[in-house]
Amino acid sequence: STFEDEPITFVASGQLDSPSDLPTLLFSWAFDKEQPSAYSSKGSIERTYPQAGTHTVTLSVKDAHGAIGTLSKLFTVDDQPPLAIGTYTGRQLTDSYIFFNASASLDTPSDLASLKYSWDFSDGANATGVTAEHVFITSGKHNVRLTVTDDDGLSSKQLLVVSIKNLAPIPRFAVIQKGGSDFVTFDATNTTDTPDDIAGLRYSWAVDGVSVGDGKVLAYRFDSLGMHTVTLMVTDPEGALSELNMTVSVTNHAPSVSLAPVNDVLEDQTVHIVASSISDPEGSPVFVDWACDDCPLIDHVIAPLNGTQETFDHVYIDSKPHWFRVYVSDDRGATAYAQIVIKAIDPSPQPVIKVDNIGVAGQSMHFDGSSSKDNPSDMAYLDYNWSFGDGSIQSGILADHTFLKPGEYRINLTVRDEEGAFGIVQHVVTIIAQDLWQRYSGKVLTVEYTVKDDLDGQSGIDPGEQIEINGKVGIVSDWTGPDILHIYSTVVTAEIMGSNRTLQTTAGPDGTFMIVLSAPTESGPFTLKVTATMSPLSAEAISQHKVNKEQTMASPVSMPLVAGSISATAGIIAIGAIAGTDLGRYKFFTLMIPLFTRLRKPKVLDHFERGRIYEHIRKTPGDTYSSIRKALDIQNGALAHHLRVLEFHEYIVSRRDGMYKRFYPKGMKIPEGKHRSIQEQMLEMIMANPKITQTQMAERLGIDRSTVNYHVKILLAMGVIRSEKDGKTKYYYFVGVKEPLPFEG
Repeated sequence: STFEDEPITFVASGQLDSPSDLPTLLFSWAFDKEQPSAYSSKGSIERTYPQAGTHTVTLSVKDAHGAIGTLSKLFTVDDQPPLAIGTYTGRQLTDSYIFFNASASLDTPSDLASLKYSWDFSDGANATGVTAEHVFITSGKHNVRLTVTDDDGLSSKQLLVVSIKNLAPIPRFAVIQKGGSDFVTFDATNTTDTPDDIAGLRYSWAVDGVSVGDGKVLAYRFDSLGMHTVTLMVTDPEGALSELNMTVSVTNHAPSVSLAPVNDVLEDQTVHIVASSISDPEGSPVFVDWACDDCPLIDHVIAPLNGTQETFDHVYIDSKPHWFRVYVSDDRGATAYAQIVIKAIDPSPQPVIKVDNIGVAGQSMHFDGSSSKDNPSDMAYLDYNWSFGDGSIQSGILADHTFLKPGEYRINLTVRDEEGAFGIVQHVVTIIAQDLWQRYSGKVLTVEYTVKDDLDGQSGIDPGEQIEINGKVGIVSDWTGPDILHIYSTVVTAEIMGSNRTLQTTAGPDGTFMIVLSAPTESGPFTLKVTATMSPLSAEAISQHKVNKEQTMASPVSMPLVAGSISATAGIIAIGAIAGTDLGRYKFFTLMIPLFTRLRKPKVLDHFERGRIYEHIRKTPGDTYSSIRKALDIQNGALAHHLRVLEFHEYIVSRRDGMYKRFYPKGMKIPEGKHRSIQEQMLEMIMANPKITQTQMAERLGIDRSTVNYHVKILLAMGVIRSEKDGKTKYYYFVGVKEPLPFEG
């Protein structure tokens, strides 16, 4: 055997032929799969192999008579490993480049050009190539391992030990001072060190040998005038410490100011920032300047002394931390400041899905998220993502999707703003088989009703009389699809055609409904239309009715003329002025009614009109005199009389609200301050107390459960609240308004 690139000699020897043929013998050599050489008198040959491995040599010997003898042998060529030789140069300091070179490594000539070099710097970093460069960020001895590998896989290693020294920081600082102020800012921003140490530097400050604080920038107030020594001590992450001293002259006391912290700030909400306790020890005028990281400097405001305050309003459109600062200066320029950090809260988006509740398999449905809400600065950047419950997803404010199979699908809309806050809402849609839909041409709902016109104890409809509509929403008799009546609410609308008399309610799970509607005030025929809607399904029924001819009503009272010291004309003018307002009308018509006979309390509500008035006040607490008259279509004198009777017998109480007179059921907790409707109070209560019951609402409002139930039905029909049943108890939750409202912060 031999090594790569080393010559090897092959010799023909031994008893080659008979003595007489020896002088004429000819030789031919063949190596591996090469063609044999031509016959010659050379009995030996020399070869060099660049590649390790096993090889074959074949010798053929021919005599003068043409006879040939042949012999083959195997031999091996071995690979010689390379010799790794590395060097390095450069400043042996942290964060300085060290240059490594392995070009002096040795190997056989044929392997030298194909050598591979790898470097391991023992700090997690590696490199390849005949040269490399590396930066050590910590001081001490670092082991660098060089590995050189040839094309046959043989390798050798070398260990280089590099000693790195740490470079201490170079401290630099400025003292920011105006007008000889005792309030200064120490700023060490210009301190230098190696790049990897800069971020980890620790800064400590001392004044006259006493530690006063830490940090790259430090606001400090000297406790006395005169000369003071300020010392900055800077320590790097490896413990190297440097110091720098500076002398500061203090000749003036700066004014004082304080900033109250601001919490619970919402994006896009105006923040009211108050600078208080503004004063100057020398009694000089004080100038106030405002500054923040996202607004320009607001120039001088001259503030009076003696602990006064200044305010500034600002709006933040993101939830990042922001600094806010107020500067105070005296007439010599001595300046001090107070600073707070404000971080606004990013409200989560409120997704809203608009889509039909019912669709058809194989037909596209349109999904609309445009009614979703967020604070104004986020609205343009909202990201909408839809999940359709069948494995399909889409993005975008609008989406169209086709469900291939009938069934019930839960649609999720996730709305995310640019800061990552998100909200999720779910909506259930029912997909009906196409053949089932086509069978009924979409006419699935039915509605039937009867009209009760004897609420006043007499049959027939009088002008303005309330009529009671009782009915039921159903599904076609041979319907074999899903029980949609129990899945979705059905909105029922009763309308007197050609008028603005319309009321809505929600049918119960069994489809039943009841609506009380005021008849027209004019006599004659009218058309009543009742519509049941379950998006996109609807059904309607129409009936004809007649209002009886209106009877001329005698005046309930006669008012005797009383002589006085003023003229009749003046009296009429005075009466007109009094009756020009809601409160005035009530007082005016009350004065025109003589004292009523005391009734027995159980009989008070037997009167039909009085019962209507009491029921209206019970269901709409806080309604005004004018509003009651308009809603019930009652004449002024009659309404004033019945209100007086109800209040006298303690069925109701009245409260003055500016120019209005408001009426409440006796025993109700009347809200203080600005009047709010019962529905506003209920909504506020449901928002603040999710999972509240009707009983709890009635107790807190001081009204009976039937009144609460009346308004709950209205709020449910509006889609503002929703209910969940747990056993026999029903709980209520706030959902949100269906139409966009102005953002109120």
